[in-house]
Amino acid sequence: MKTIAIVLLLGCGPARPAGDDDGEEGGGDGEGDGAGGEEDPGPPEELRMRPSEMLERLRNAGLDPANLPPLGEMTMEQKQNALMPAFARSLGVQCRFCHEPGNFAAPTVHRHVAEHMYDHFVRKLRMQDGSPVFCDSCHAGEADFLVEDRQAVMRFMRTNFVRPLTRIDGADHGCDTCHGDPPDWDFLPTTPE
Repeated sequence: MKTIAIVLLLGCGPARPAGDDDGEEGGGDGEGDGAGGEEDPGPPEELRMRPSEMLERLRNAGLDPANLPPLGEMTMEQKQNALMPAFARSLGVQCRFCHEPGNFAAPTVHRHVAEHMYDHFVRKLRMQDGSPVFCDSCHAGEADFLVEDRQAVMRFMRTNFVRPLTRIDGADHGCDTCHGDPPDWDFLPTTPE
């Protein structure tokens, strides 16, 4: 899990001034982000944000993908029949990736990270067009999907987490939405509370 946190922390690069999400001079890292007139090609297609394929599954379980409740407010049936299978399919994993066999309530690192991502990304961010995001919007069936190429991760983060997303509370959205201001690069929890 530390690898994921380390790779993600490289993604945004230096914080940009509020409203500077277009990659023009004055923001980003000055390398391949539009500074100097270069067009940012963004990440490879397989790393681009995509509409979720899990929304219908969630709707069929009586959940509104645009207004998902906190995990603690869901029924066990909603969790077992919709949310957890959607998590597993989105990440390309089995239940034991996050849960301890025989004790699904036990805290584990992956479970803690999944809960954090659900609370801070899935429930609080939307695509620019207002459509919901879910785990597969980024992961697309891969638990570990980011490469260890700093420039590729920075392009990925700008293309997927800054430009196409908005906060549901209407506040400005940028690197500091997740990393804070000043940035906390260890924003993903690596141990359960």
